[in-house]
Amino acid sequence: MENQLNEIVAFPVSEGYKMIPMKDIEYIQSDGNYCKLFLSNGIMIHVSRSLAILQESLNERICIRTHHQYLVNKYYVTDYIKKDGQLLLKSEKKIPVSVRKRKNIVDFFNLIP
Repeated sequence: MENQLNEIVAFPVSEGYKMIPMKDIEYIQSDGNYCKLFLSNGIMIHVSRSLAILQESLNERICIRTHHQYLVNKYYVTDYIKKDGQLLLKSEKKIPVSVRKRKNIVDFFNLIP
């Protein structure tokens, strides 16, 4: 699993490509046909691909789609707030979990019922 986190992914940006280790990506937010990558150091990068394309390209054992607008790196998740339908990240950012994706969260994190 450590190798997957150290994997460097080349993301298309307006100037060319930005090389980013998977371990630095906290979450990705859809912005129409583009996306915003939020990194653990607080930097946000605009990527010129849709969330669906990024989801296909990224490791499904590390990232989970929580909502039509969000893809989250599981290593930054600290809590699942079931009643609010949100994931809490290490940065204290709250990411929504859609009703349709809630079962996926339970399965992905091996939550004990």
